[in-house]
Amino acid sequence: IWLVNDNPVEGGIYRTTNGGLNWTHQLNAGGSNPGNIYMVNNDTGFAGRQARLFRTTNSGINWTLMNGEEGFVDMHFINNSTGWKSSGDFYKTTNGGSNWELISLPPKGGNIVFSQIGEFQVINEDTIWGVGSVFITPAGLRGVIYITTDGGQTWGYQLPDTSIHSGTYRHI
Repeated sequence: IWLVNDNPVEGGIYRTTNGGLNWTHQLNAGGSNPGNIYMVNNDTGFAGRQARLFRTTNSGINWTLMNGEEGFVDMHFINNSTGWKSSGDFYKTTNGGSNWELISLPPKGGNIVFSQIGEFQVINEDTIWGVGSVFITPAGLRGVIYITTDGGQTWGYQLPDTSIHSGTYRHI
């Protein structure tokens, strides 16, 4: 079991191998302590916050800062190679997270106030649903639900019916 705590003093990455009886402090990065963690498999995982992304390839014994890579709010992999992460911007990897490609969302402007994905769900390698953007209507702000059916290369969006009055959505 893994957990993260972004507190700069006592936080970091913790691991237990005995059901939570004992915890080992695996990483303390001070003010850059991660707020999220995602394990792809037993060996490979990521921990991140804002502009920092850490990676392990040895079951979390060591964590390496991936220079130049953004952290994440949400992350999902469909296999050991292909995954996506969101940090407002949306990224895809096809090599296990060694490199991340920025994926374009419908552009900000016009009625779209923010063009970003905070959290998302992967249905399969092609279909992903995401939330986090805001759209202006005559009745006020509305949350946007994004969908891609080609693995993130192109995106459409929808506004839920008018009975849902929310300026943004957090989970999908």
